[in-house]
Amino acid sequence: MEFKLFETFVEDRIFESGNAFKGVSPIPAEYQKPTFAIIEKEFIKSVLKLDKDEYGVLGSTFKKKAGTSSGDIDITVNGLVYGANNKLQFNEVVTAVYDQLTKTFPQYETNLTKGLGVTNIKFPQYDENGKKTDEFVQVDFMVVDDIKLSTFIYHSPDFTKNESKYKG
Repeated sequence: MEFKLFETFVEDRIFESGNAFKGVSPIPAEYQKPTFAIIEKEFIKSVLKLDKDEYGVLGSTFKKKAGTSSGDIDITVNGLVYGANNKLQFNEVVTAVYDQLTKTFPQYETNLTKGLGVTNIKFPQYDENGKKTDEFVQVDFMVVDDIKLSTFIYHSPDFTKNESKYKG
């Protein structure tokens, strides 16, 4: 059995806020909705075939003021619904989302953290006009069994409404 110091484990395993890939940048607030729109159209709705209440965004996504940025885009996927629609057990959904993501976007790097239920992709950023930029952002797909609970757990204040500067 190999033992690791906690610091080493954390350095090796935490992929939040754009730490899963080299060459990703924070995403400006103005680019979040256009980038998400591409992901939603080309993957969430067309491949995963999820309805609006079966996925969502978490954390600071869409909650930053113009001129500021987020480290990544966090998307939650209802694993119970996706599993039921595809005759999968809940514990099989994370791998299925990863497989579908790599088939849909084979040109982009992906990473699977099965134990945490997260798939990351290095995805291009799109500007306000829907034009692909030269920058990439990390997008995290988090498979959950309760979107409302996940929204609470990963709460971030809405800076566009001048809410508290503290995360929940």
